[in-house]
Amino acid sequence: MTVLEAERNKNKSVCCGAGGGRMWMEEEPEHRVNEMRVGQLLQEQPDIIGVNCPYCLTMMEDGIGSKGKSETVKAMDLAEILAARLAGRPAPEPEPNKIEEES
Repeated sequence: MTVLEAERNKNKSVCCGAGGGRMWMEEEPEHRVNEMRVGQLLQEQPDIIGVNCPYCLTMMEDGIGSKGKSETVKAMDLAEILAARLAGRPAPEPEPNKIEEES
C-alpha cells in the first residue's frame, strides 16, 4: 500500500463539511464543501480515501458518488484499513460505495 497525501494537508487542510453542520444543510451544488475536498483528494488518484471520523466517511462517500468515481475509489475508516493490515492482509480492495451516484 502506498500512502498519498493531498496537496492541502495538515494546517492547510479543510474540513469535509460535516463538522460545521453542513451534513444537514442544503448547499448550492457549486459550493458543496465535501465535493470540493473530494476533488482535491482525487487529484492524487487514490484507490481508497482514508478518514478517521464517521461524518467524514459519509461526506467523502457522498462526494465520491457525486464525482462519478464510486466504482474506482472507496472511502474507508482508518480503523478498517489498519485492521486488515494487522491481520496480515493487504489494504482492502476498493468496492463500490453504497451511496448512489447522482444522475
